[in-house]
Amino acid sequence: MTHSQGIQPVKTLGVEPESRVPASRGLSFEVRLVLGVLAIINVVAAAAVAPDRGGDFSMLYDSTQAWLHGLPPYVSSQPTTNLNPPLLWLVVVPFTALPASMAYAAWTVISLCLFGVTARIAASAIRMPPIDIAVVVLSLTGTAFELGLGQISFVLLVPFTAAWLLDRSGRPIAAATCMGVLCALKPFFGLFVLVTLWRREWRALVACVGAALVAVAAGWVLAGTEGSLAWISNIRHVTWSWHIFNGSVWGVGTRLLSRQDMVLAAQWTPLSESPAGALAVGVVGTALVMTALWRSLGRADIDRTYAAVSIAALLVSPLGWNYYLVTVFGPVLATVARRPSRWLWPVGALAMCPYPLLVSRHYGVWGTLLVGQMTCAVVIGVFLLVVGQTDNEKPDRHHG
Repeated sequence: MTHSQGIQPVKTLGVEPESRVPASRGLSFEVRLVLGVLAIINVVAAAAVAPDRGGDFSMLYDSTQAWLHGLPPYVSSQPTTNLNPPLLWLVVVPFTALPASMAYAAWTVISLCLFGVTARIAASAIRMPPIDIAVVVLSLTGTAFELGLGQISFVLLVPFTAAWLLDRSGRPIAAATCMGVLCALKPFFGLFVLVTLWRREWRALVACVGAALVAVAAGWVLAGTEGSLAWISNIRHVTWSWHIFNGSVWGVGTRLLSRQDMVLAAQWTPLSESPAGALAVGVVGTALVMTALWRSLGRADIDRTYAAVSIAALLVSPLGWNYYLVTVFGPVLATVARRPSRWLWPVGALAMCPYPLLVSRHYGVWGTLLVGQMTCAVVIGVFLLVVGQTDNEKPDRHHG
């Protein structure tokens, strides 16, 4: 990256010559076989068998249909509401030509195609076998959850991976522009903006913030003031941070110390009801994550920076869904594959637990303490694996 002034903690790696980027040895045949079977089960069960599949896509589909017909786009009869920004309607518009069930099927197929193309490009960049990326990512619990709901993680994969690879190839302004669009689509990625500000990368900061503002303004024009305010209201009134697949540190507090206002996926038995205690857990957890992140960034290269910041963003966001691990797989796999830790196996096993085994249950206190915090434990585990890595080469430090 290029800095206008101040300390430069990161050296842009670029897409290194093959002689300088060691190729991954790859998974063994036995591991590939097990993960491949699990990946197939994940995809088939989530996209074709689950009785409530496509729930989130149906909200986005209905919202887009309402906008096209001049109706309020952010009204929902379901327990949860559409939290996606108006700009995503442009992505969904082509699917509204199909009936809802066919639209969901087409959305799933295209999502998997986006993943396939992106995985192939990422595999070439980090010299990892594409089959390994495919079986690892498709066997994740979050992937099954994403496909079952019809979420947008595979759509977000495109600008995120583009930003990461552009930064690797020495084009920080283009990378920042892609990241700005991503921030407009999912604001928790705004943590990248704070990192850019801290590093005094002024041109990249202007590009990122400018792209985000343009994207938000475009969405505002599409939805109008009333629709845009309705979207903001939906975000402000989220009450389901206790969800089993919320990997945020804020979810830990709400599962342990608050009572659910509805039954969604799983039901918890809180240790007690203490809003102040739940808030304290979130605040302390956020402080610890941010401290670990800041300490790691001083000597982080591009891969580890993107991996650490994106996982930290999931941890400190009120809703850090496990299906966003799909979105950020590129730099995460590139980082943890350098010197695989023995802790990679237990974290991976937890991350690949089939979600039908976890949902539709009422958990007692021990279940709330253990199963309830499993998703956050996975995200924290990935975060620690990332920040605990060393870099491929020592970063330059100099003054501009």
